[in-house]
Amino acid sequence: MAINTRALRGTTTFAGFLGAAIACFAPTPAAAQLRDQQTQTYLSGPNYAVSAKNESVRERPREEFDPLGIELDELFGAVGLISREAVEGKTTPLASFNAFPRLNTTGRYESNIYRAEARAKPDRIGILSPGLTIRSDWANHSVELTSSADIGRWTGHPTEDYEDLHNLFRFGIDVTDSLMLSGDFNMDHLHEPRGAIDDPGQGVRPLTYWQPKATLQGRYFADAILLNPAFTVSRLDYDGAIPVVAGGPTVNAHERTFTDTNVNSRFGYEFQPGTIAFILPSATWRNFDQTRADDGTLQDSRIYTVLGGLTWDVSSVTFLDIGVGYLVQDFDEPTFKTVTSPAGFLTGIWNATELLTLTVRAESFTTETTQANISTVLTHRGTFGIDYEISDNLIASWSNVFGINTYEQLDPKRQDTTFSSRLGIDYLIGRNFTTGFGLGWDSQNSNAFDHSFVNRSIEFRLGVRL
Repeated sequence: MAINTRALRGTTTFAGFLGAAIACFAPTPAAAQLRDQQTQTYLSGPNYAVSAKNESVRERPREEFDPLGIELDELFGAVGLISREAVEGKTTPLASFNAFPRLNTTGRYESNIYRAEARAKPDRIGILSPGLTIRSDWANHSVELTSSADIGRWTGHPTEDYEDLHNLFRFGIDVTDSLMLSGDFNMDHLHEPRGAIDDPGQGVRPLTYWQPKATLQGRYFADAILLNPAFTVSRLDYDGAIPVVAGGPTVNAHERTFTDTNVNSRFGYEFQPGTIAFILPSATWRNFDQTRADDGTLQDSRIYTVLGGLTWDVSSVTFLDIGVGYLVQDFDEPTFKTVTSPAGFLTGIWNATELLTLTVRAESFTTETTQANISTVLTHRGTFGIDYEISDNLIASWSNVFGINTYEQLDPKRQDTTFSSRLGIDYLIGRNFTTGFGLGWDSQNSNAFDHSFVNRSIEFRLGVRL
């Protein structure tokens, strides 16, 4: 999908439905590291239920193993905030909400925690991930509130420790049978992963930032006409950089703080049941708090894309969403040439059998960088995943991500080729416990000095949910 974002900024949400198809039930290093590499998407997939996804190995209901949750009035009654009479009579509005608490733990070994080309340093990390989701149980409209955290502690490198916070409020309003309004409001505090495009290096602790984001969208689908407009405002607000030792290197992290404003809309026509041809224009205005970078260049830019494509959703077996078009990024800095490139996306789900689901995704996008004399990074990326149901409560997954990053304006251009592979097993121990095991491989091969690396990982997971 053609998307526009800041370079690899921490554990952002994967907008679009494919992430759920290749991630594990409990957050895995595979899922976490993929999220670290996946960028904020403005041109996401359709915001309606995709039947093939709902019937996939990863997503379909498992009545014997899915958590039941706790009715919110029962929870409040247990701590004495609501009377027993009100709870038993279901007379409070809280009776129509369910709470789903969870606690996931992960232990992982990595062979190259700094993603260094030479003198790799291995280490072990323990990650504690508490979370709570409160979801309405209404027939039509919906409300959801989720709050969670990822607290990571390294054994031998405590300066790499982090505490990520995630907060989401989501709503959906069924105005009519053909018109739906929805919105997402996020407030996250995240850390920038090692190996990111603008990683300041081992002398500075991982950069942290706040990321508030609001998305409002509507969907009208009637008489074979689809209208799907969306408006998004997202901000990356960096905290100050902290040297590992007193007097160490300094980084002006605040020069990276910016706000994106995006508008996009799908205009589609269903020329036969389940098959929609569409046009998808999008515009993003990127404005930095610090108008000029430390090297004196103007930072603001504008990104425009126009895509045309096809959505095919005719059964619970196969789903396909494909678009091709063009991307243009124009800069305020007069020494930066306008970037133009073919752009597109491909998202596919195939439930080959009841036990096997294949997913595929391809996308093109630009990412920002504060490196001197580089205007942007053009990325082409493809993802392929397999989920196989060994038994009702045992699922094996294999996912692969391949990407090419081209640094614009440089002559000769720097180009990084990246590859990530994950192999995992998830075991559901009844409704309330999950466990899993994963192996990972991350590599980057660059034509620039000291930017290639290999990282291997192994992890064990245990989760509790109600």
